[in-house]
Amino acid sequence: MNPPSPLPSPSSPSSPVPASGFRRGLGGHLAALLVLKAVLLFLLWTCCIAPYRVHVDAPHMAERIAGAPANQSMRDTRHDRSDGR
Repeated sequence: MNPPSPLPSPSSPSSPVPASGFRRGLGGHLAALLVLKAVLLFLLWTCCIAPYRVHVDAPHMAERIAGAPANQSMRDTRHDRSDGR
């Protein structure tokens, strides 16, 4: 019975791609995928979200949250006591 032959190391001349080339290639593929993902997200945002942007102004939101017009005082002028104490 013959013992199994050892596996070639990644940097041996018989391997088709050296280890440094493999890592460089993998990094290039990952970078390309990240750029593609960013472009696709930008296109989706441009087509689906940007056209429906809502304008929000502070006086209108203050009126809506407080339930009273923003230019009126929020202080209650009605009192429980009739003598003003």
